[in-house]
Amino acid sequence: MIKIFKKMNKLLDARQKRLMVVIIFLMLIGGILESLSISVIVPVIEVLLNPEVVQGEGIIPGLYRLFGSPGVDTFTMTMLLVLIGAFVLKNLFLFLQNVVQLRFVYTNQFA
Repeated sequence: MIKIFKKMNKLLDARQKRLMVVIIFLMLIGGILESLSISVIVPVIEVLLNPEVVQGEGIIPGLYRLFGSPGVDTFTMTMLLVLIGAFVLKNLFLFLQNVVQLRFVYTNQFA
C-alpha cells in the first residue's frame, strides 16, 4: 500500500491529486446515498404488507403522525414516491460521479 502511494506521489501533479481526493469524497457520498436508499425499502414494504403498523410505536408511526395521519393509503403512496425519488437522486449522483471518475482516468491515461 505504501508503494502505491509513493508511485502515485511521483506520477501525479498537484491538480491531479486534488481531483483524486474529490473523487474519493464523491465515492464516499455515493456509498452513503446507496445505503440510505436501500434502507428505505424495508419500511415501505412493511407498510405495504401490514398497514396496521402505522398505529403502533416506532419510526413509521411517528412519521405517520408527523404528516397529520393522512390515511394509510395516502401515507403508503407518499412513502413509495419518496422511495422512487431517493433512487432517482442516488442514481443521478452516481452517474455524475462516474462521469467525473472516467474523465479523470481517461485524461490522465495519456498524460
